Amino acid sequence: MVFDSKVILDWPGKHQEWRSDVAIGKVASSLIHPNPILDTDNLFGPWLGEEEYKPNPRPRAIMGDNLAVMSWLLSSGYSGKIDLIYIDPPYLSQSNYHSRILLVDGTRKEWLQRRVFQDDGNPGMSTYLDGLYKRFILMRELLAENGSIFVHLDWHACHYVKILLDEIFGNNHFINEIIWCYSGGSGTRRHFHRKHDTILWYSKGEKYTFNPQFRSYSEATLQRGLTRVKGDRFQLHEEGAMLQDWWADINKILSPTAYENLKFPTQKPVALLRRLIECASNPGDLVADFYAGSGTLAEAAETSGRDWINCDNNDIALGTTLYRLIEMKSRDFRLDTFEIDSPVDDQPRLKLYGPYVRNESRESLWLEIGIEDYSPARDDRARLENPWPWSVLLDFWEIDTDYQEGFFHSNWQVIRQQHRCYDSNIPTRVRIPLPGGTSGSIAVRIHDIFGRETIRSVEVK
Repeated sequence: MVFDSKVILDWPGKHQEWRSDVAIGKVASSLIHPNPILDTDNLFGPWLGEEEYKPNPRPRAIMGDNLAVMSWLLSSGYSGKIDLIYIDPPYLSQSNYHSRILLVDGTRKEWLQRRVFQDDGNPGMSTYLDGLYKRFILMRELLAENGSIFVHLDWHACHYVKILLDEIFGNNHFINEIIWCYSGGSGTRRHFHRKHDTILWYSKGEKYTFNPQFRSYSEATLQRGLTRVKGDRFQLHEEGAMLQDWWADINKILSPTAYENLKFPTQKPVALLRRLIECASNPGDLVADFYAGSGTLAEAAETSGRDWINCDNNDIALGTTLYRLIEMKSRDFRLDTFEIDSPVDDQPRLKLYGPYVRNESRESLWLEIGIEDYSPARDDRARLENPWPWSVLLDFWEIDTDYQEGFFHSNWQVIRQQHRCYDSNIPTRVRIPLPGGTSGSIAVRIHDIFGRETIRSVEVK
């Protein structure tokens, strides 16, 4: 195939200087040591010694605009350090996406719609492409020389974005157009049902990592004897048949009661992300998602032995990601939050229970702490049709047993047994071992169902 490097996609303002306008601002950091408490009957976990913590773990979740985040990473020494990038950006689909959750109190129920992101097509294609163009440039700088990028799209703008990727990464570095086929209903009668997404795979350099992936031979194939090979020129793979560039064996998360369903729109299955990660990176590599949504890439990286960077600018996305990583007891990770100065008329109000320190022996101290009362911000309360018990409005909460002002070290997390249903069945008081050498300050961090985060600290006497 003959490539013409002079073919480009252009729009007004494409060539204007933009890097100097990227504002990074203040970054607040936390350390998360996943150690979940799910019920009040199982609070006595292992004693937590300082030696169990990694002070600066490589995996990190980042809350902030990805343009600022990537600029910050480049200035922090990440240039050429990321081995794989997967992104699932907005599709220009002219839709608004919501996370719909069920609130329950006895026989009373209410569905709450939480807007996650707006993809309504405004102000148009040129602005959409301009945003991706800037971000693709930074992603290329972050990639290692043998790194790969996967861009997940659908029919709305895939043809435009491919031309953009050809320009930035080079059309000679295009590897595959992967077609992900899935099932599901559709009410249309004006055209064929649109039941596939497109994943564009590019490398940064001539050399790149590729680990072939296989699917098991079907029972019908084995019964028909289609796996036998004549002669010695060919050999079957024990793992099965090597995958082609269209995948129909991984379905969308369709069932509302599926275990993997975290009630987050556009959530992708872990199996899909694991396949992409495992085909183009190796254990110990660093992978990243800068439109991370519910955090599927982070979970897939954890289960396949990769380090990860997970970035999104939505509170609901961050809360969903933290919950799933805590629930699976992932490795320690950092949480970096890009703080935005914006006036807030009414903050959530949090009143703590305790803390009370119990000295049961010379060797052990125990801490009783909890939540006495919680009230969401006024604007959030107005979104509810009726008042609800405050415990229903909690997503999860964390405890730092040695709080240092400005840095939250989450070493216990109280989470729900089911993330899909919000009722009063979440522990609001716990009893945990207290390690020696604390600063004398204990902190609790609340995450509520609206995506708000609130911290309160108190001195231990």
